[in-house]
Amino acid sequence: MFRYALSSLVGVSAALAIASSVTGAPVSKLAPGSKVFIAPMAGLDTYFRAATTAIDVPLVFVRTKGEADFVVTGATKEVPRDQKLDAEDAARSVRTTRLHSTVEVANIKSGEIVFRHSVRTLVHSPIDSASPHRATGDRTSSSLLADGRETAARRCAQALKDAMTP
Repeated sequence: MFRYALSSLVGVSAALAIASSVTGAPVSKLAPGSKVFIAPMAGLDTYFRAATTAIDVPLVFVRTKGEADFVVTGATKEVPRDQKLDAEDAARSVRTTRLHSTVEVANIKSGEIVFRHSVRTLVHSPIDSASPHRATGDRTSSSLLADGRETAARRCAQALKDAMTP
């Protein structure tokens, strides 16, 4: 039973919002309807754009930086794995990827950061070929990274929406 529950744990199993802070100015400077440009973020931008659409963040997203009052930037990096985690993964027949993602919103004219949110995600995927979900057992590192980016983007977009709501 435990092995089945573990093997069905595909995708994101845990994501912890570790820090959410507004730096410098209150987020109220980012009013609903503000024009925002999402800068390229090595793949995170695609997931962030989709997440803001899915949860109806009350901003106007524009195609060029010249049209915008604010710019969204961010990054995702894979956190180095430790030996203890590798041994635990092997014992559980699970592949684990840890990511740290940060999204910032800055006023283009002043450069002032009006919103910053960081998320750590932990993505598990079974690697056991006898798994009842065999199709997911052969997942690549890039698909695990994509799951982590998607979760991080969704959590950052939700944090932005929550910060804008009084």
